[in-house]
Amino acid sequence: MRALEAPKSLDSKPARFYTQAELERLYALDPAFAPVIRLIANTGLRVSEFTHLRWADIHDDTLYVVSTSAERTKSARWRAIPLLPGARQALSEISKTGEYVSFRRSPKSVAERFREVLKRSDLTPPLGSTHCLRHTFISHLVQHGVPLRAVQLLAGHSSIAITEGYSHMNQDYLSDLLKEIRL
Repeated sequence: MRALEAPKSLDSKPARFYTQAELERLYALDPAFAPVIRLIANTGLRVSEFTHLRWADIHDDTLYVVSTSAERTKSARWRAIPLLPGARQALSEISKTGEYVSFRRSPKSVAERFREVLKRSDLTPPLGSTHCLRHTFISHLVQHGVPLRAVQLLAGHSSIAITEGYSHMNQDYLSDLLKEIRL
């Protein structure tokens, strides 16, 4: 029995990612935490990458996600993320009081605070997590026509297949793409 693989899950449901309007509502629910949400949504950082981000890793309008033996990225590779206007805004709103950008060093505390914001939101479905902000970043890049290979590099994915799994299209976007087609 040990040699047998478990069957693939037959469950399939859409991944959660946020529209611009939904992000604005989340920012408004916790203005003190909004820069953290905005930074993660505009860079696609994993929460652990955010909590390890140093001010010294940001220069020339680029955020460098570095991997060290003490603070490894998931892929164990560094990457550079050009700063979108929303990321620059978020960084300007975060106090530079220490070496790290994160005011809390625990990924769990960031995730818990985000969950509290979601609970107070009127989003449907209200469920989600900080990882949905990563899906949001990747999905918005794809919807704005950024080539998948570029998105893969920005996200730090090991393959295009993983990037494709993150690049969701919202129904309004798909409807707009298809509304001119007449068969």
